[in-house]
Amino acid sequence: MTFLSILWFGLAAFLLALYAAADGFDLGAGVIYGFTKDKESKARILASIGPFWSGNEVWVLAGLGSLLAAFPPVFSALLSNLYVPVMLVIVAILFRAVGVDLRPKTESAFLQRIFDFMIPFGSAVTAWGIGLVAGNVLVGMPLDQAGNLSGSWLFFLHPFALVTSLVSLVALTLHGTLYVAMKTDGSQSEALAEAGKRLLLILAGLALAAAVYGALILGPRFAASKALLGFGIFSVLALAGYVGVFMDLKAKRIAASFWASFIGVVSTAGGLACLLFPVLIPSRVNPAWDLTVAATASPDKSLFVMLIIALVGVPLIAVYSFVAYRSFRGKAKAAAH
Repeated sequence: MTFLSILWFGLAAFLLALYAAADGFDLGAGVIYGFTKDKESKARILASIGPFWSGNEVWVLAGLGSLLAAFPPVFSALLSNLYVPVMLVIVAILFRAVGVDLRPKTESAFLQRIFDFMIPFGSAVTAWGIGLVAGNVLVGMPLDQAGNLSGSWLFFLHPFALVTSLVSLVALTLHGTLYVAMKTDGSQSEALAEAGKRLLLILAGLALAAAVYGALILGPRFAASKALLGFGIFSVLALAGYVGVFMDLKAKRIAASFWASFIGVVSTAGGLACLLFPVLIPSRVNPAWDLTVAATASPDKSLFVMLIIALVGVPLIAVYSFVAYRSFRGKAKAAAH
């Protein structure tokens, strides 16, 4: 491994963690949209994410783009071997995008019902699919020596991956619930805060199940991780974040609870990246066939040129996001037709 390959591993993990936290609250808001009956409350939810959802998706493009550029075999393995769940997520993202964009613009009751289905369906499937892909990356894929799939194409339905998919769905739904509670007021905000408390309990149970299950089946593999200290630090930060959510909700500090959740989501993603390092995708068939940083990284010259591009592009995305959030800060108001 070279310094640049390690740096790009960290950058890819950072960008994907930011996506999980940034677009995660959009997805969570979309899920709770499906449980909201009042038209004005639905409109406030859409107004709260309307200025941000498309910009937040830029982070996943940056993260996946960094994998494509820095670790091409890993990008290829993800999209080819996890073709079914990846395509499911892509279709779900399109569903969500069409629904969020067009729902406020139509007066047709028929189209409104269609979009009212597309928004929560697309959001829930995307949040669930993120956890499914992450779980399969952690538990590994049945890869042969050439990095090709050597088992059933249904391998992605591994029990551990199904558990992590539920963890992701509940965590991002909680994240979105707290965000909308922060962006609204009155009875809607209070009801969402109460829902957040229940979701936090469900998340705690699922996360404990995933941690115990993961330790039992993955313990020996990840004992060889070269970033266990980082995993420990991020684990403490994630735990502190969700404890902060509990304390802030109890004290009715809604905005603080959202940012505590933000820390929890980012730290969880960071911890999982540290747990994997220096492996990007483990092979269930033979550990010697793991897709590692050293084996899959692009040449250092390529990594250096791309780093210069990233040092320009990533700050531009960050500045755009900052301006957008600052411009639309405050409570969301339902759009008038």
